[in-house]
Amino acid sequence: MMRAPSQPPSVAVRGLPCVRRCGSAFPRWLALALAAAWFAVPAMAADKAPAQSSFGSGASGALLTREQLRACLAQQARVAQEGEALPKEQAALTATQDELERSATTLKAVFDALDMANADAVAQYNAQVQARTERIEAFQARTAGYNRRFEAAQVEREAFVKACGNRSYYDSDAAAIRSGK
Repeated sequence: MMRAPSQPPSVAVRGLPCVRRCGSAFPRWLALALAAAWFAVPAMAADKAPAQSSFGSGASGALLTREQLRACLAQQARVAQEGEALPKEQAALTATQDELERSATTLKAVFDALDMANADAVAQYNAQVQARTERIEAFQARTAGYNRRFEAAQVEREAFVKACGNRSYYDSDAAAIRSGK
């Protein structure tokens, strides 16, 4: 008759400790901790994704490469610079226009009071009119230049929105570019 062994047979596999015969050689808590760590690695990797930003309100399209981002940041700086300079120039043009309108009112009052018999007074009036005409021509040239700059700024802004607007980029790339790398 065969007798049943008092202990289950050994389950020793090369290099692994005996689990059945020796009891708990590999503690359950350690096995659970290793399993939790194994499954947590992808979750931690997903949490550590690089931070992203975009130039527009919503990101669409592929991420900008570092060179594309460098070009977009430079273009954004130009657009911002023009956005600050144009209103100042417009205010200066408006002030000049107001001054020209006041001088027209003043010259009209001088003309109404002008004694046409006095040659010196007429010559002085004509000199004032000539000076105002020269200021008007300079104002018109400045206005034409302003209009060209304004249109160029609009084209630049539209090009920026088309190329960079709503495109995402890595914040780390932007920081590296701003630091000169």
